Amino acid sequence: FGHYSRLNYHYRSADETLIHFSNHEFYDNELLTPPSHGGDENLGLKFENADGVYHAGKGMNSNSRNPNPIEADKLVELIIEEIKQRPDFSLGIAVMNLRQAERVDELFRKRIDKGIKDYLNKWRETPEYFFIKNLENVQGDERDTMVIATVYGKTEEGKTYQRFGPINLDKGENRINVLVTRAKKRVVVCSSIDPQEITNKSQGAQVFKRYLSYAKTGEIANPQSIESGLEQKKDLSMSWENWFASK
Repeated sequence: FGHYSRLNYHYRSADETLIHFSNHEFYDNELLTPPSHGGDENLGLKFENADGVYHAGKGMNSNSRNPNPIEADKLVELIIEEIKQRPDFSLGIAVMNLRQAERVDELFRKRIDKGIKDYLNKWRETPEYFFIKNLENVQGDERDTMVIATVYGKTEEGKTYQRFGPINLDKGENRINVLVTRAKKRVVVCSSIDPQEITNKSQGAQVFKRYLSYAKTGEIANPQSIESGLEQKKDLSMSWENWFASK
């Protein structure tokens, strides 16, 4: 193709903080975005420190069936809080590990009472039904609130493994872009990992690191020098690929 056009207005997010990172990281700050609604607790990006411990074992009989139990419990509490405090917001949960997603779903089901059941039934037959999914299955979803659980963190021995699943693979950064742009009104990041503990040099891991830093501080890290991100953009055959990756 000799010509292409990129959409220049982001229509999904009701608050600029929800798209600011991706606008900077992927779209060269060219997207026209809505203003932030400062002070409105129902809108924008929030960070919750789970203080979890990551179990990196392998196999069906290992702790990998419950990779971060502390964070799983914290996430269930956040889900219940979102449902009770914002019943008119649709809700989706994105977990960056399939086993953890399954465990959270199991724990959540044990906590369903009448109020939660009424909420689930309210949204069940709509396009924005409640879900708990892993990272690879959220593309195309759109909810008022998205809760993102990162799962990874230090082990009991104090080691931070640099295995981040699909985001370590080629185009892993696009998975992060998809993950963080699903919400219309609110994102809550539930995490046990300090961004500074991420030393993996893959493009996806570095974008993940920068997003966590942004979620914690509200500031774009190194705004004048995102060398690896810029190099990645140069490698794209067509720049609209990243745009459609977030749809």
